[in-house]
Amino acid sequence: MEISEEDSKNLISNLEKILEKYIYLDILKNPPQPKDKEDYFNSVDLIKEFNEINTEKRAFYDFYRDLKSIISKCQNINLNINLNKEFSPGISLLNSIFISPFALIIENEEVYAIPINEEYFNKTEKDKNFIKIIGQNEKIPINFINNENPINYIQNYNGEFKKLKSPQAQFVFNQHFLQKMKIVDFPFEMKRLTDIKIKYKNDDSYVINIL
Repeated sequence: MEISEEDSKNLISNLEKILEKYIYLDILKNPPQPKDKEDYFNSVDLIKEFNEINTEKRAFYDFYRDLKSIISKCQNINLNINLNKEFSPGISLLNSIFISPFALIIENEEVYAIPINEEYFNKTEKDKNFIKIIGQNEKIPINFINNENPINYIQNYNGEFKKLKSPQAQFVFNQHFLQKMKIVDFPFEMKRLTDIKIKYKNDDSYVINIL
């Protein structure tokens, strides 16, 4: 689904009016900082950021991703946006749920993938093979996920759309939502959701195409 320039501008305008009722935009732009932590709170000029969004006719999903990315800069997990039925069928995609066939666990500073959500991956040979591959390697430490250190992969996973102030809280939050999440909350690029390359320390590697 595409969103027109007119609809993009109207949506941004309406969103700004709503946010002005519930958010102190001036404080968000110049937040008071704790002593000795001058950069603890992000300085975010929401109106300026919204006005810089590309409003030309384009894919609705890309437009929505830009909105969510800006909102996440506020580092407030309770601040969110929900679009009404006026923007369906774009919402039908956003209401989809990403389900992973594995969970990432940490033992003795090593990261392992263990099979989960098997009830969702038992309908086709391709799905069953995901679970089989992960199960065969669940005792093997992971070397890289998408060419990234697995600890860093977890730490950075949701930072684009759900930024928390505490790195420790961010890590635990990400580790949980790696297993199952709504696309409306984490509208990643589709390739990031579909192609997950795991390379183990025994040099085995697999690309898991989930969607």
